[in-house]
Amino acid sequence: MLITRQSSFSGAPPRPATPPAGPPPWRQQARRLAAYGAAGLACVTAGFLGVWVLVGRPSAPPRPAGPSPQAPVLASRQGGAAMPASEERIDALRGQVQVETALLAALHDQADQARQELAGLRQQLDDARTELTVVERQRDTRHAARALAPADGEHVVVREVSNVRANPNNAAPVLQTAPRGTLLKVHARTRDGWVQVGDEVAWGWVWSGLLDPAP
Repeated sequence: MLITRQSSFSGAPPRPATPPAGPPPWRQQARRLAAYGAAGLACVTAGFLGVWVLVGRPSAPPRPAGPSPQAPVLASRQGGAAMPASEERIDALRGQVQVETALLAALHDQADQARQELAGLRQQLDDARTELTVVERQRDTRHAARALAPADGEHVVVREVSNVRANPNNAAPVLQTAPRGTLLKVHARTRDGWVQVGDEVAWGWVWSGLLDPAP
């Protein structure tokens, strides 16, 4: 019996339990959490980039306004104070407008003076015409005074075609033309050779050298 117990306890001792292959469960859980976190971070980053593209990059804060390079600061002609070139241009335009206004006023005054002078010339012309009319009437009166009374029943015959004039001079206007051979009655004569002729009524004056005594 004893031999049998010893034989039952003899033999190789029992092997320890073999650990499972692969990483432990806590490490696998940590890896899964890390993967989930990386995926979430990627989603958040992608969303931020999308919003940045759609909305646009935020603009930089505006810089404080400074003097414009296109409007240099110039010195004022009055007191030496600095002013932009635009104000200098405005002053120049105002000065030009003032000069043009003064020029227009001067031209207007000259036009008024010219109109007054023209009115004076017209008045002088009217006076000259009136004086000429008076002189012509006085000359006609003098010619009539110089006329000699013809003999009663005196007649003349036109030697050739003659002009019968309004006054006894070659510058007087022609009233009509007397054909050759016309018998005319003498109404008056002048000392310088003009004869006032007509029928029962005087027509005008004819130079005596163009007339012959009626037979």
